[in-house]
Amino acid sequence: MPRFRKKPVVIDAFHFTGNHYTFDLLDELGCPPLIGDASQPDTLKTADGRTDTGWYIDPADGALIIRTLEGDMRASIGHYIIKGVKGEFYPCDPDVFAATYETTHGSEDDNPDADLAAKLAEATEAMRNLWAQSNSLMTSIENLANDTVALGKALISLQSVIATTTPPWERNK
Repeated sequence: MPRFRKKPVVIDAFHFTGNHYTFDLLDELGCPPLIGDASQPDTLKTADGRTDTGWYIDPADGALIIRTLEGDMRASIGHYIIKGVKGEFYPCDPDVFAATYETTHGSEDDNPDADLAAKLAEATEAMRNLWAQSNSLMTSIENLANDTVALGKALISLQSVIATTTPPWERNK
């Protein structure tokens, strides 16, 4: 039988403790509450009318239920809530989570090395732009200097022509 390895991906996840911050965090991460009669889960929708994602509280026992791509899944206290690579949410048993995932330095956006590399790339690009602008400015200054020299030479020529030419009113005297 062929064997396969799971691709390395970075996911967002948090430990479900059952406190009210969990629900705020779900909403902030893009998993909105489902609204309606929770005793009839098929009728639940998000505020914008979606039925394919969200969470609700089971009225029978107060458990957190997360609507996943595979259907509604119960999240027990201690589970991890994962935001998958397609933006989907699902609960994960802590043992499975520990065997599958390892902690990173945070999200890719929060990674200090990634921030430093991005800032370095921005600074390098800014320096290249400044260098190109300074080269363009130097070329303009050189052209202006050449034009100024040419203008100066033209003025000197004009002066010598004027100096050696007798004005018409002075010719007949």
